[in-house]
Amino acid sequence: MLNLSQNIVFSENYLRDISLKNIKTIRLSARKYLLPPPDITVSEWADRNRYLPEESIKPGRWRTDNAPHLQSIMNAVNNPIVHEITIMKSSQIGGTEAINNIIGYKIDVQPCNIAYMLPTDTDAKDYAKDKFDKMINSSPPLRRKVKNIKKLSSTEKESTLKKRYPGGRIRIFGGTSTSGTRQRSEKITIADDCDQLKIGQQSEGDPVFRLERRSATYPDYINIRISTPTRSKESRISAFYDKSNMQKYFVTCPHCKSDFYFKHERLQWEKELDAFGKVIRDFPATAFYPCDNCGAVLTEKDRMEMLHNGKWIAERHEIKDHSGFWINELSSTLSSFERVAKEIIKAGENAE
Repeated sequence: MLNLSQNIVFSENYLRDISLKNIKTIRLSARKYLLPPPDITVSEWADRNRYLPEESIKPGRWRTDNAPHLQSIMNAVNNPIVHEITIMKSSQIGGTEAINNIIGYKIDVQPCNIAYMLPTDTDAKDYAKDKFDKMINSSPPLRRKVKNIKKLSSTEKESTLKKRYPGGRIRIFGGTSTSGTRQRSEKITIADDCDQLKIGQQSEGDPVFRLERRSATYPDYINIRISTPTRSKESRISAFYDKSNMQKYFVTCPHCKSDFYFKHERLQWEKELDAFGKVIRDFPATAFYPCDNCGAVLTEKDRMEMLHNGKWIAERHEIKDHSGFWINELSSTLSSFERVAKEIIKAGENAE
């Protein structure tokens, strides 16, 4: 049995130990939120933390080296001068994963409010389930931080999906709903597949412009738009790109060392002709590209090597705050000459 004096000493020591533990816990928690974010780019973060699902073109751990054309697109977010990013693209360039990497980076490294708009509510729900949730579940730092917001009004549930994390939240919604772009402040806005939103479909104004007005109160805002273009006079993404610094992904010919970017109209492949010169059979497996300068035949092997050493070159260097990226499938390591040739053959004379 302890006497009174011993009991008092024991209690004081116990309380001191508890206090020290509490102080240590508080200090560790404070450091997590008070320290500046780590000096890391979006592509570096993705290389460390992203894993792609089995249904991806290249499942497993994300490697920016597998898609070098995406590095500058993702890292444009790290440039403090840039406030607008426009990506005018074809399919099969990895655009969705690039956007996922940007979102994941912002959640983990620079948390803030993000608004992600897709053309319809169905598109938003499909993205949240098939893309966003899978990214969260496969990335440990995101899995620890992101939580669902379960208590939403019935109207909000139909148009918006919300996820909350320390320092912010992301809203995913369809552009056909006016409520998604009302009365909320967003530091980052993303308009995905924005050319699929019909012109003049809303009485309250264009959905993309309504979305981007939500970021006006932030001095370090970023507005991102990404889409495959439609008809030139009706294309939002084309209009945005024309106001940017207009970058294209250039490669260097291994023969003459000239720089150029790949163009669909120059892609060639062997064909069988009838007596009147009409094509009766195509051989897309033979597809090749003649150099824009010297005409040398460039094979698929040449293309891949050239793309891994490619570089984005801006047409309008005077524009610093708006990074615009134009890229077609020929400039993507995720496609091939043969695949593009098959698509051209399939399209035939159909202009659409």
